[in-house]
Amino acid sequence: MHRRPRQQSGSLGLSQDQYRQAFVWSALYLRRFFEIAQIKWLPSKEPILPIGLQDREDPAASTAAWRDLARFDQLGFNILILSPLARSSNEGDLRNLVRLPWNLIVDLGSGSLSPEHAGLRQGLVRQAWPLGSPSDLSTFTRGVLWYFANGRADIGESPPSVGLREWRQKYLLPLQELLGSIARKLAPNRVRALVVGNDFPQELFRLVLETIDNHLGNVGAPILVATTSLRPLSDVPMSCAPLESVLEALQAVQEPAEPDLSEGILLPHRVERETKLLKVTPEFIKRIEKDLLVVHRALADWFPPDRAFGVDFRRGHLIEWSELDNNLDVQRQIFPALLKKVRTELSKSTNSTVNLLHEPSAGGTTLTRRLAWSLMEEYPVTLPLQMSSNTSDYLRELSQECGLPVLVVMEAEVITESEREVLFHQNARQQHPRSVPLGVPHIWGHHEPRCFGLATQR
Repeated sequence: MHRRPRQQSGSLGLSQDQYRQAFVWSALYLRRFFEIAQIKWLPSKEPILPIGLQDREDPAASTAAWRDLARFDQLGFNILILSPLARSSNEGDLRNLVRLPWNLIVDLGSGSLSPEHAGLRQGLVRQAWPLGSPSDLSTFTRGVLWYFANGRADIGESPPSVGLREWRQKYLLPLQELLGSIARKLAPNRVRALVVGNDFPQELFRLVLETIDNHLGNVGAPILVATTSLRPLSDVPMSCAPLESVLEALQAVQEPAEPDLSEGILLPHRVERETKLLKVTPEFIKRIEKDLLVVHRALADWFPPDRAFGVDFRRGHLIEWSELDNNLDVQRQIFPALLKKVRTELSKSTNSTVNLLHEPSAGGTTLTRRLAWSLMEEYPVTLPLQMSSNTSDYLRELSQECGLPVLVVMEAEVITESEREVLFHQNARQQHPRSVPLGVPHIWGHHEPRCFGLATQR
């Protein structure tokens, strides 16, 4: 079963009939093992996902089988593939799709990205194209990489190809290199992909999907193809359905609505000589949350679906605010000293940066989020989602609104060290209201695998 299926005539690998036979024998031996080990075998009552071996005469027949594929949540690596004319021919539907938490959008259109499309996706939207600058993989932790796989009409170094042969010669290899980098460096543990567009040339459709399957197929769910105008590929696991049905399924499995903040949220404010929790308008929070996540009590009212409460963050997932609110994190010996250090720096009248030095996997992100949750009712606390030309102004607005210095928790996976330095010096140079950045940089080479250290920069 570990062998790759044959990709095309004359290539190495098992044919579809050989692979089907290997799968059947594997299933028989597995059931025999259950009998010998006296393990009770219960047939599944849930819909079984396609495995790429079924007959393809009716690709839209089993709605239940592909419906579960439509859960494009934040717990996996999500890829959206757009046909050459998808942006223009599916304008309304595409607006709803782009809002989902995609990590990579492979766009085969040749026109530039309109501000309307770029503004639909929350967070950073970084555009890239073949033969251009190397793609920054850190984009995937901040937002979405919009990759123009067929070049762009307005970019001289990557003009659109005039045919499939030219695309194969010029642009197939850069797409393979991008997906190979994602597989090697990011190593996502779950990949889901959606194809949109009725104008795909069949051969281009095959090349793109085979490339995704070759690099990420070992951790990928069957690709969901939101069109019935294409012939399904026999060697790539996929499921086809009309776009309207896919949109209905997406709406049915949308994540629960986040807390209702229509009456405002509570943030600490300086009132005369004391600090009080006062409401701020949702419009104010929404404006600055283009770059900054403001930490407040209402964040604990929401928990992502498909997560085991109090369990998954111990397996390497990011800890949720609701888990912090229930004190499910592990108490660290350094926490009292870190809390005292940050409180001291926030009470001073000078700018300073506190760095929590730690080795990867030592729990630095969880520790700093615990600190943010502990101080959010004493000082305004933010976590940058991205760095832009407006980030410093958003910090100034938040500080002026609350009348207090702002604690800025800068996670290493989101904000680089150089971006921290730029923000720190920009605030000091422009004499913006004070903020204390808390950096979480990684260090290597210590004998103790889970070490922490504190450093202060003036």
